[in-house]
Amino acid sequence: MLPDGKTDGIYEISLVVPVYQGERTLDALADEVAPMSAAQETVKGHRFRVIELLLVHDGAVDHSAQVMKALAGRYPFVRLVWLSRNFGQHAATLAGMASSVGDWSSRSTRTDSRTRATSASCSTAR
Repeated sequence: MLPDGKTDGIYEISLVVPVYQGERTLDALADEVAPMSAAQETVKGHRFRVIELLLVHDGAVDHSAQVMKALAGRYPFVRLVWLSRNFGQHAATLAGMASSVGDWSSRSTRTDSRTRATSASCSTAR
């Protein structure tokens, strides 16, 4: 058993992404996260996998909602969180983290998919 109680040695990661005006970037983000839903290893040898990509709809006025629904249908690791209106990225982030189930959570405040995917790897690097 590892010091933190993990028996399988694989940390389960939740990625939280507030979505506002994200219709153009969400597909690329999910495509980039998909390989990380299988076990990976950081450069320091920590094993992890992304168990959920929480997309938090923060009252976007573009077509983000339709893209989010399509991604949830395509990828089993995509989970959707709906806010009743735009509360801002901090509230959306907290709503997503409150809904997460992973051992670790990583969040992004940008729509750049590379930033979020890198965050997932860094979260387990200790």
